[in-house]
Amino acid sequence: MRIEVLTVIIIFSSLSFSCKSKKQNSENDVTISRVVMPTFPNCKNDNDKTNCSKNYVSDLVLKEVINQELFIDNDTLKIEFSVDINGLVVPRPNFIKSSNKKLEEICYKVLKKLPYVKPAYNADNNVYQYSIQSFYVIIISNLVTNKK
Repeated sequence: MRIEVLTVIIIFSSLSFSCKSKKQNSENDVTISRVVMPTFPNCKNDNDKTNCSKNYVSDLVLKEVINQELFIDNDTLKIEFSVDINGLVVPRPNFIKSSNKKLEEICYKVLKKLPYVKPAYNADNNVYQYSIQSFYVIIISNLVTNKK
């Protein structure tokens, strides 16, 4: 009896997790399980807010690399930050990775200076929520090569 109940619970849990899917909340907001992802101020009118946000952060990092007269021949930078329910962007230093430590430091400083953003919004519960964004930036000869 106990094993049967446990089996039913496991099967039900698996089914409920597999039902989540990507949806379109409006023509401009990409949602995952009815959660609108955080939006930077300069991306609010962009059709692809996710790529706009990635490009915005990538451009700021590259601008700072150039300002510090650092030359990046060929490197990949992993960027990760969280956005709290108030829109505060918080770098996640343990998840900012590159083979170039100076590039990691620059990225961290850039993320610390980012403006407040419109936080992720959960339409199912009608609340703003904490979120994490993570992506890679490929830099070759001081140019971001994986922009979309």
